[in-house]
Amino acid sequence: MNPLVIVQCDAFDPALTRQWMDEGHLPNLASLRDRGVVASIGGREHIAELGLALSAYSGVSRSRHGYYDYRQLRSGTYDLYPAAPADASVRPFWSTLNGASVVTIDAGESMPVAGVTGKQLMNWTAHQSATRVEPPIAIPPTVLEHARRTFGAPTRISEFLLDSQPSDDRPILPALLDRVRRKGALSRSLIRDGADVIVVGFFEGHTAGHRFWKYHRGRSSDAELRHALRRVYTAIDHEIGLLLADRPHANVAVLSFFGMRDEYPSEGLMESFCRVLGYQASPRASTDRRRSLGDIARGLVPPALRSTISRRLPHRMQEELLARAFRGSSDWTRTVAFNIPALYTGHIRVNLRGREPQGIVEPGTEYRDVLDRVDSDLRQLEDPLTGSAAVRAVHRSADVYGESVPSHLPDLFVEWEPTPVFRAQVVHPHGVLRQEPPAYFRDSYHSLEGLAIIGGPDIRATRAPVAIDLLDLAPTFLSLLDTPVPHEMTGTASSDIIDDHS
Repeated sequence: MNPLVIVQCDAFDPALTRQWMDEGHLPNLASLRDRGVVASIGGREHIAELGLALSAYSGVSRSRHGYYDYRQLRSGTYDLYPAAPADASVRPFWSTLNGASVVTIDAGESMPVAGVTGKQLMNWTAHQSATRVEPPIAIPPTVLEHARRTFGAPTRISEFLLDSQPSDDRPILPALLDRVRRKGALSRSLIRDGADVIVVGFFEGHTAGHRFWKYHRGRSSDAELRHALRRVYTAIDHEIGLLLADRPHANVAVLSFFGMRDEYPSEGLMESFCRVLGYQASPRASTDRRRSLGDIARGLVPPALRSTISRRLPHRMQEELLARAFRGSSDWTRTVAFNIPALYTGHIRVNLRGREPQGIVEPGTEYRDVLDRVDSDLRQLEDPLTGSAAVRAVHRSADVYGESVPSHLPDLFVEWEPTPVFRAQVVHPHGVLRQEPPAYFRDSYHSLEGLAIIGGPDIRATRAPVAIDLLDLAPTFLSLLDTPVPHEMTGTASSDIIDDHS
């Protein structure tokens, strides 16, 4: 059995990665490509960014592990909560390896698993939500001590600063490059004694993608930062080369589960859609004249100032305020369907009787009719600036995952057409939907296109186009390790990737 090395290059854009390999900027990835296969990653999991790594490493669909966004609706309630992969009960594929030695360093959306032989370090510099940051954790704990001695304190580098200028962003580039270098050095020190399975995650490409997107796309003329994103990719490529230098007989998979694209937040449009078209009913005016001092104080502060004050509060408090406002934002006894607040991908939930606390839509025919109507209305939305459809795709959870009614997922995932400008309004035949720029006014999001570059002694070498379902990755890795695929994994090992003669 040959060792397996997995490197997660988080948010490496597939098109840019291919371009920069061809141009010679990513020589180590190009070398791996030339002796192996380049595969696009897709499938039913690719309806939302969050949860893709969790599904890939566990081989278990989001329909079971339930993770789809940083902010989710708690089943059986109208409560929002900050979600994290740590809430999921699924385990990564390396937990099934009996006796094999494993080293993992920031495997995305994963947690250390007791009973695994080797070293596991998580949440060191992995990409996490600002609303719920999990502390670094390791098994054995001495790995965490070693990381602190070798790497220093893990640095958090913000991927977003409102109205950032080149003077704000220039210091970010050397900070990211330094973190890539130190992450590579830490990884090499932890695998010095070898391992059967090595998983290393580099997340600097994700942060750089958002922070430097406007320079890469030419929306700012700063010459120093024009190629900042490429420099971060190149630095990670260099560390991959050092990591693989002493492992000529390893099977190697470099993975990026999603890419980058122009896009501005659309949360306000989703809210407006549900309100303007009558799906989500606002509370009736209260006749109760008794008001708390807090209500009176809030009424004296202009909305714009309240928003500014809220943004300056700790993220935990902001989420608590949002959750409280959400619970009281609707007359649930008259609401047919509602928006679960999210910045980009839209989440719509039917107010279903028996599932929601005050559900009014009957299961069965009425439920399906509501989904049809919402789906049709979404597809009629038009961008007035372009005259084209504003929504790219509507994914129905029941159809995607083969469930009659999802218990914890939204009923609909809404993917908007990407746009290089903020979409302040869209038009529906029955009304105009409007939104104001949110506090998190970022100019980029993630394309739901993944990329795998895989090579090694047991890998088929081909330049032909190859596609792999995300849920087939874990079974493919287990097959390379001569390990049976557990029954909870629904995917299969890819014959397009594994060499028949291996």
